[in-house]
Amino acid sequence: DLGNRDIKMKIRQMLDRGWKRCREAAAFKGYECCINTELNSTNFLINGELVQSLSYNIGTVRMLSNSVREGSWEQMKSDLTRLTADFQGVNIIGSGGNINKLYRLADKKDKKQSRLPITSLQELYDKLKVLTLEQRMEEFNLKTDRADVIVPAAGIFLIIAGIVKAEYIHVPVIGLADGIIDNLYAIDLKTE
Repeated sequence: DLGNRDIKMKIRQMLDRGWKRCREAAAFKGYECCINTELNSTNFLINGELVQSLSYNIGTVRMLSNSVREGSWEQMKSDLTRLTADFQGVNIIGSGGNINKLYRLADKKDKKQSRLPITSLQELYDKLKVLTLEQRMEEFNLKTDRADVIVPAAGIFLIIAGIVKAEYIHVPVIGLADGIIDNLYAIDLKTE
């Protein structure tokens, strides 16, 4: 149950560990906005330092069930506009299964720097959104549980990219499973 605070904190710690790995691996410069559509969270970092962590009742499942309140979108837009107002060159670090899959499906991407251009994400989103669930599964070889959430996930990334004026999404292909494995490894090291 992701509503449990302890579970959310453990997931957050695992994702933070993954983001730390991402920062170390990519040695990015500039301003980055971290997004995970599964956890409905957005973290704003300046040169790798956490400035603010924000969570919204916006996510793929809520979008599919039409249970996202308009006020949530407005609050997110207001917060991100405020946080990025003084910066240029803001881009996104995406984590989670949805952005990892979108990155793999995209025709145009920078594999060397693990970047997905927003224009490429928009092209993929336009292809996916007109298809039925079954067509997405068939044409893009998606499992049912990914085929239903991938369109709203892409939509969330595109909305946020528009707000922060991002040109690309850095996709380190580090997801929850990587964080769990990393966490288990860290626990194992402590017990040796």
